[in-house]
Amino acid sequence: MLQYLNGLFKDGTLPQLNYSGYEYAQWAADGSAGKVGAFSWGDPHYIGTIGAKDYIGINVLAGPHGDKVVNWMDPMTRQTSSFTITKSNKHPEETMEWVDYFYGEEGSKFGYFGIEGETYTMVDGKPQYSEEIRTYKGGVQLGAFQYVDNVYGGGYPYAEPDMELRSAVKGKTVDEDFKTNAAELEQFLPEEVWPEFSPTAEEAKKQAAILTDINKYIQQMRVKFVTGQADFGSGWDEYVATLDKMGAQDYLAIKKGQYERYQSVK
Repeated sequence: MLQYLNGLFKDGTLPQLNYSGYEYAQWAADGSAGKVGAFSWGDPHYIGTIGAKDYIGINVLAGPHGDKVVNWMDPMTRQTSSFTITKSNKHPEETMEWVDYFYGEEGSKFGYFGIEGETYTMVDGKPQYSEEIRTYKGGVQLGAFQYVDNVYGGGYPYAEPDMELRSAVKGKTVDEDFKTNAAELEQFLPEEVWPEFSPTAEEAKKQAAILTDINKYIQQMRVKFVTGQADFGSGWDEYVATLDKMGAQDYLAIKKGQYERYQSVK
């Protein structure tokens, strides 16, 4: 993958700005000026109000051997491990009930759509955002964040509503929303979609210590390999060996244990 990106970088297909502090505002402005050919995200609206007009969705790209699989598919339960109860909490039972609410159907809809009659109304049996949200000058997605998701960027534990409802609330079908054929997407889903495995307290400490250094090193080397500052022939083995010295194999062992735990209670 890095070699493929390196080829795109060499021929100018991959913008040089990608690795020199490309700010979102500049990227969105370049998209509006027709300078962004393709980008990776869940839907076309991420690049701004021109997204739905100028871009279409591509469900799956073929790999080097012709294989096709969706490489980004989140579980319906989101933001796991983003909630804790401290020892000073005097009402842990009530607090757990409050969090558990967002994993149920009612709480899921409340967290995503807001309050019926205020942020959405029911149209033909499906929720639809209010006129104020749907006509928000920055687009419906930003409009919803003004009124509904007050913890955007921080996250809270919740179960995501059905995709059809998430599109219907914007007054669209799934195909209209993502500018692609959703039925085609289903052909290439992975056999298993894993949740974010929850670590034990000890695992969490070990993971954090390992990943702090490893992630920084990976980011640095990714840029070097893609831009040609590091050579694949002479530098790859050293890169892998350095990762192992930093604890990569220990991290994999931790994740394998979490996976086995997950399989035993699934």
